[in-house]
Amino acid sequence: MDINGRSINLNDNLTINLGSTWTPGAGTLTLEAALTLTDNTGGPQNLGNVTVDANPVTQATAVGVTDLTITAGAQLNSAGFDLYVSGDWNKNAGGTFTPGGNTVYFNGNSTLSNDETFNNLTIQGGATLDIVARNLTVTGAYNNQSTLRRNAAATAPQDNNSGRVIYYGAAGTIQDYGAGNDYYDLEIEGAGAFSIGAGNDLDIACDLFITGGSLDANGRTITIVRDFDSSGGGTFTHSNGEVVFIDAATTSTVRGNNTFYNFTCIIPNATIEFEAAATQTIDTGGTFQIQGSGAGTEVTLNSTAAPAWWFIDMLPGSFIDMQFVFVNDSNATAHPIPFPLDVTTNGNCPGWILWVGIQNSYTEDSDTNGKINRIRIVADASVNDDFSDFTAVVTGYQVTGYDTGLIALDDTFYINLAEESVLDTDATPVWLIEPGGSLYDFGGTYIVTSNPPPGGETPTDDADPVIGYTLAVADKDEIFVHFSEPVYDTLPSGGIVDAANFNYAGAAAVASITRITSSGNGTKEVLLHMSANITASDIVAQTNLNITVEDQVGQNLINPNNRVSDVGIGLVGNGIMEPLWVRDETLRDSTLGGIGFIKNFDGSKWLRDQNITLQAHLHNTLAAAVGTKLYFDSDVPSSLINNGLWLPDSTGVYGLVPGSNPNDKNITETSINGQLLDFLIPESTAGFSDGELVGFFFGLPAAPNLFLVRLTNDSASDWYRYVRPWGFYIRDVRRQRKNVSILSNVINPAHGETAKLHYVMLKSGMVSINVFDLKGDIVDVLYRGRKDAGDYTTTWDGRNRGGRIVARGVYFIKVIGPGINEIRKVLVVK
Repeated sequence: MDINGRSINLNDNLTINLGSTWTPGAGTLTLEAALTLTDNTGGPQNLGNVTVDANPVTQATAVGVTDLTITAGAQLNSAGFDLYVSGDWNKNAGGTFTPGGNTVYFNGNSTLSNDETFNNLTIQGGATLDIVARNLTVTGAYNNQSTLRRNAAATAPQDNNSGRVIYYGAAGTIQDYGAGNDYYDLEIEGAGAFSIGAGNDLDIACDLFITGGSLDANGRTITIVRDFDSSGGGTFTHSNGEVVFIDAATTSTVRGNNTFYNFTCIIPNATIEFEAAATQTIDTGGTFQIQGSGAGTEVTLNSTAAPAWWFIDMLPGSFIDMQFVFVNDSNATAHPIPFPLDVTTNGNCPGWILWVGIQNSYTEDSDTNGKINRIRIVADASVNDDFSDFTAVVTGYQVTGYDTGLIALDDTFYINLAEESVLDTDATPVWLIEPGGSLYDFGGTYIVTSNPPPGGETPTDDADPVIGYTLAVADKDEIFVHFSEPVYDTLPSGGIVDAANFNYAGAAAVASITRITSSGNGTKEVLLHMSANITASDIVAQTNLNITVEDQVGQNLINPNNRVSDVGIGLVGNGIMEPLWVRDETLRDSTLGGIGFIKNFDGSKWLRDQNITLQAHLHNTLAAAVGTKLYFDSDVPSSLINNGLWLPDSTGVYGLVPGSNPNDKNITETSINGQLLDFLIPESTAGFSDGELVGFFFGLPAAPNLFLVRLTNDSASDWYRYVRPWGFYIRDVRRQRKNVSILSNVINPAHGETAKLHYVMLKSGMVSINVFDLKGDIVDVLYRGRKDAGDYTTTWDGRNRGGRIVARGVYFIKVIGPGINEIRKVLVVK
């Protein structure tokens, strides 16, 4: 039957018997009643465009259609028979397709216009199914023999055995299937930016094509069995991801100009061809890892059009990791690549160069301060000592230069390092030599290079341990010891240290120890419990502590002797030397006080930037001497501070602070009265600024390199973590009208808070300072009398003349004097 392109509305069953034909043309067959479709021709024949407009329409055999439309409320029930579709699949809202156990075959260029669920689905050879942004679900077998087109908003089942999946349209995430190969062939057609989802890797059973738009690896791994092709105009963004080739049976091909981060093939006997004249770039930090498993299993890297070169550009900071590789027709002149002897070229490989390897390397602490400062390198052969174009990288350290050592043109040279702020004699940082450079063997034939990453070169620990610092408190029976690395007993070697490893030259003996910081048998910090208190005289005399230990490789301490404490500490309130008070030049009320005088040195109080007088007390067991010093500074760089502590210049205390402060200032005492010593910090010498924290220490002439410090908590079990400078802030008084300034006008008298008043008299005369309430009644008289011109301060404690705390509310302090008639408000709270 030839419907001659016409449309037919059918209200009864349709049966096409064997020997009959149906020629649909461009018309539409509309099924308007519940009926049955039967095609007994065995084809089946194509019914053309079919609209299902009834419920149900039921297949009695396999049926073929061009465009299929299922209207709202209609149903097509396959009854388990196959359905062949060569055009579009349209199912309106409310329409139903019941797949049964059938297979739907798409055998033309088809578009899916709605979300759909099939039992079995096959995209036949030469066909294309475009699902746009729809959700395609297959509950049974899915076989993509040709092409599935989609965008990132769609979902589709997995077929990693055949067929191509093409992503197009706007940006989005590539669908991940969680395990095994995600796709057989995958193509990014664009024009959007597509990416691999966070936490997912992408596995491709055959080829990856980027013909438009872009693919972002998003830091993940893309595994490809055969080809990587971006020559069609798309771009690849690695985002620190990895591309891995895993096929040894066939040749893999890489086309287009690409930038990779990690490019990997570690499959024995694999062959990769790179597009001739195209450039493969390995980005900074990335690795070009190509490895066979041994002789006879080499990986081969070829050009697609030999002898034309394929180009490789290893950017600075990228790494080459090659073993058992044949390299043919490659150009690496952009950044020359040194390669080991088990990598060979066909001679048409400019920029690929051989190397001199590294025999051994060792860390060193040449100035014996507990911080490694160089790595000693022993090469496989004598080197030319030419560091003019030589670069080495040491993980976690700054390279400051290179040195040939005592003997020129031998096999040894040095990488010099900037010392870290912490003690690190046990550090063995991985290092490597950047590709290329000027350091060759003595004959100038082979370049010197290190092992390639990811391993690099790991040096041997050849830096001896040191005693970082010791701390002891006068009148306390403990000594704290910090080492530059974990240490061990020497007898037996490698055992846990005990009291026998420590010998104190003072009257007290080591009774027992507590390991504070340890790892396995190693001890980095230890607390010694003594049979008697350490005295202030012991600390000032720098009585010796002898220690016999070794590090994990059997190296003994560089110097086994150390003074009992590297800083002078005493109990809180009875230090070896402690400040009692500090004041500036403000004239304080002799009874009520005011600003400009402090007795708390934890950094919470402040003085003005004026001449500052400080009085300190020396421990009662020590004799005061001329030449005692006060060391001070403000705005100390944070790089010199550890746990709140900094120390003046030339301390020699390794590990207690990152480094000594070269800018500290010092003055000697102005007077001595028994155990009391006074110091004057001239305003012209200090150079303080508003808001700066001033830290200070003391020094005795009997021990010029022993700085006396503050201990904030001597009762804590970890008292050794509470060593600080004394300190106070510098603040400028923000002068208010007529030089009468209220500095704290909200007070709670019950907590001892006071309102502080500062006033300046430009000439002598009578002064009255009274406190009034809101009714104008006098609450208290702070001062009445004559004063000379000057800078004055007083306080009000929130009490009346009878000494009782006033009611909460607003009060006024009135100051009357020569040229002054000012009122300042105070709020009393409870």
